Amino acid sequence: MTSRSLRLLFLFSAGMALVLASCAKKRVVQVGELESYQDPAYSFGISYPKDWIKDPEVGKRIKIYSSFDARDRFLDPTGSKPAGVYIEIGIDTTRGQTLDSYAKAAEKDLADVSTVSAQEETTLGGVQAVKIPFATKIDSRNELRGYRVVALKDNVVTYVEVAGFNELLDDYKAVFDTALTTVRFGRLMTAKSKEDISKPAETIEIYKGKFFDIAYPTNFEPKFPQKPKTDVVMELTGYRVDCKVEIEVSDAKNLTVDKVVAQNETIFQKAGYKIKKKALATIDDNKAALIDLTYTKGEVDSRAYFTVKGNKLYFIFLTWYRPQSTMYIPTFEKMVSSLKIKS
Repeated sequence: MTSRSLRLLFLFSAGMALVLASCAKKRVVQVGELESYQDPAYSFGISYPKDWIKDPEVGKRIKIYSSFDARDRFLDPTGSKPAGVYIEIGIDTTRGQTLDSYAKAAEKDLADVSTVSAQEETTLGGVQAVKIPFATKIDSRNELRGYRVVALKDNVVTYVEVAGFNELLDDYKAVFDTALTTVRFGRLMTAKSKEDISKPAETIEIYKGKFFDIAYPTNFEPKFPQKPKTDVVMELTGYRVDCKVEIEVSDAKNLTVDKVVAQNETIFQKAGYKIKKKALATIDDNKAALIDLTYTKGEVDSRAYFTVKGNKLYFIFLTWYRPQSTMYIPTFEKMVSSLKIKS
């Protein structure tokens, strides 16, 4: 074989390798079945793939992740969880700004942590909008790529942001494009009172975790803050931040329920709570203790549950705004009744 033939063969092989590598990396994610979200306070909404994970903040925004692992990876971008994507929609006040001036301010905010590309004119729900592409360097191998679209209607800014790690932004293009066509704009609160918005929804979501499962209203937001010496902390909060359910799982340190209660009575009193009642209870057929509390420095009442299983302590803390106790207590008790312990 001549040297010219060898060069041609090498070039052909190299070209085919590049084509095959490109094909191997390209992954088009299909849209699939959708479900919709509408904010109960300001009515903005969007449709998204049915099996994605919602993280709503009523009256402000909702962030929807492609999986639980994706949510954890965004919280810890350098972690080991599989990468994913998200869609976020929310509202903001104009503060007298035009769409152009608001978009420039949004670009400046993004530029604090990301590399921002030139703005693009586009539309959102048939309304003039601005698209702001951005990329955030995570490490030598990973980059968060996305864009934010902002639109102004009826003196309310509605924005949509999508992002994913590396090539995932392109892989999910069909999903993002479809979601953007379903956007419903936010509007100022008119007919619905704050009490209507605060009321726990009748529809429920099911959380399934390593240590427990629980059902909760769809307009409550689950969060998982980190806390020393605990296996998991879960907070479920509604429109009012003083109305929530907290669940902590930690090492029981071979203590009985009675000893745990005795320790926490002192802690509650030092924190400004007055003990109203103590009683026996059960949680998922396990012996439990109940303490009713009132906060001496505000209009808040609480109820604490303690149970031990498999040398794990389960602490459930219910908090509600006292004047709306009849609105919250029945729902919170249903949540406690739905708790399934896995230890």
